[in-house]
Amino acid sequence: TTVSTVSSIVTKVVVGEEKTGEWCGFCPRGAVGLAETSMSNPDDFIGIAIHNQDAMVVASYDGSIDDYIPGGYPGGGVDRVIAGDPGEFTAMYNARKSVVVPASVEASGTYDENTITVDITANFVGSLSGDYRLAAVLIEDSVAGAGQANSYSGGGDGPMVMPNTGSMPNYDFAAGPQTVSPFYHDHVARALGDDEINGKAGSLPSMNADGDTVTYTYTFNRDNNWNIDKLHVVGMLVNGSTGEILNAGKGNVNPPLGISENKSKSLSLFTYPNPSNGLVNLSIDSE
Repeated sequence: TTVSTVSSIVTKVVVGEEKTGEWCGFCPRGAVGLAETSMSNPDDFIGIAIHNQDAMVVASYDGSIDDYIPGGYPGGGVDRVIAGDPGEFTAMYNARKSVVVPASVEASGTYDENTITVDITANFVGSLSGDYRLAAVLIEDSVAGAGQANSYSGGGDGPMVMPNTGSMPNYDFAAGPQTVSPFYHDHVARALGDDEINGKAGSLPSMNADGDTVTYTYTFNRDNNWNIDKLHVVGMLVNGSTGEILNAGKGNVNPPLGISENKSKSLSLFTYPNPSNGLVNLSIDSE
């Protein structure tokens, strides 16, 4: 028996991964499940939607997730140790939320015209040795797809309503058409760091002690189709041998510090008509 101790308790953040695709008529159930659990647990649950056979697919992620979430679509799982129906994300989250973890995880990113650079940091409160890694995923909210198939249309398969959050708040799939268009997808996986679902080997030392802080940097080619204002980075501490996600963190992707701004030399304001009867137009002229 191996007994490990930690010097303090840090927040356990659960990662929920959903197998989905716009072709899949029952996949709205997964979108609803992710949205509900994310809304109820904003500080310790991170949702990721992994698309299949549509324009949002990430081949390396889509091709590897079946090892941890087997079966058909939609599919769901948390921390790559529990898999089940994506309508049960909250129950799966509850089964993992009290796990004691050896480190907290922070994630942050910056971008320039061509590149997105992210730092994943593990802050250890206990020792950890073996093949453990720091992984990174870019995710984007409010992605307009080609149209989401909807088997719940007409209500024959029961109610299915989005919660009051996200890009499709309160959307009633039973009242919607068989293909919902436009449909705006949240939590969409856009890229994997080094195309490795469990992170790059060697991104963490083989021996980590209480008090250690380790950062690993991933670089992504920036896709101009991504909305940088809706992009986030998810960092994960992963067991490279089993795929278990021990802990995770989520951060924004920001412009680099010291970015230059083009400011006009002069600004002129005009109001008309002048005098007015209470309603005026404002004209702005800059040079």
